[in-house]
Amino acid sequence: MLPGGNDYNDAVLVQTAAGETPDLFWANRTVYPQFVEAGVFSPLDDLLARDSNVNLDTFFPTSVAELVIDGTLYGMPIMYHSGVSGLFYHKPLFDEAGVAYPDESWRYQDEFLDAARKITRSDSNGIITAWGVQQTGYNPLTTIIYSFGGEILNESGSESLLTSEGTVEAIRFVRSLHREHRVARAPGDGPEPNFAFPTGKVGMQLNGSWGMTPVQASLADDEWSVAPVPMGPSGIRMPGEGAGAIWGIARHSQNPEAAWTWLAYLASDEVQHKVMEMRTNFSSKPNVAREYVADERLKAFVTALEEGHHRRSALPAGMSWGEHQQTVMRYVNNIFRGEAADRTALLQAKESIDAQLRAAR
Repeated sequence: MLPGGNDYNDAVLVQTAAGETPDLFWANRTVYPQFVEAGVFSPLDDLLARDSNVNLDTFFPTSVAELVIDGTLYGMPIMYHSGVSGLFYHKPLFDEAGVAYPDESWRYQDEFLDAARKITRSDSNGIITAWGVQQTGYNPLTTIIYSFGGEILNESGSESLLTSEGTVEAIRFVRSLHREHRVARAPGDGPEPNFAFPTGKVGMQLNGSWGMTPVQASLADDEWSVAPVPMGPSGIRMPGEGAGAIWGIARHSQNPEAAWTWLAYLASDEVQHKVMEMRTNFSSKPNVAREYVADERLKAFVTALEEGHHRRSALPAGMSWGEHQQTVMRYVNNIFRGEAADRTALLQAKESIDAQLRAAR
């Protein structure tokens, strides 16, 4: 049994280097390029060509495209999600504020901001009792950045693009939610009351399909729903970085044919329906995922899978996404707290990340 988290990644690399591995490994989309570079996976093209029951054309194109590296397929997209691609909203707070529910026409700087301002309210002592928007972490932040035409990294993952114009504009907008408009708690704003979206004290939250589970456990079905994420100032709607579970055959597998049989089963419609029933990750196959769009809460996520999302850049093997995210948020949170000028902090973040990227190569 392999450990989880980063310990799992390290164990996979150690076992591969020793030539003693199980027949299959799984990877998320963050570590997959690193595993391929390290020789963890065996190419699947020949096995795929011999199996008429598995056709890559039946998968979402984006779910497959990211798994082809230098023209070779090394993994199968068994579970998939489109990143932060849903705007969760609390219907009672919208109703009390007299605000129409979100739809696909919304833009961040228009309807989204207007709704957040109307939903945010205080008691007689000036204490805020309901926030318009939940505090923004790394993944929701990237969705806003991409919709503003900004970037986090260049395509090869060799340089930070945090000082690009679209990114600066997006960061300024999010800062305004925290500081000027006061519709979202800023990091470190006093004691931490329970203002998560599932409490019903927050009007909106940018999240992925995995966010449905805690909401379903806390709010009644008729109290909440999910709309597409808003568009940026130029009409761009760009959900965040997709992810999911990828399975591949280990390069040192002693039973590659049997391992392929298992992979083909995981990719079957039978298993893909079970994936959809989990309501966290989604099926990688459009014909399966579309059967669930009658649930309005799932429609935004399935639509994002069909229309595409931002493709995550590959980091060098010596740097983790957790490390990268912590560096980004350390600097941008200073902006959101009003403790640093935006361009100054973003330049400092870029310089720090670029140094980390150079050291990791």
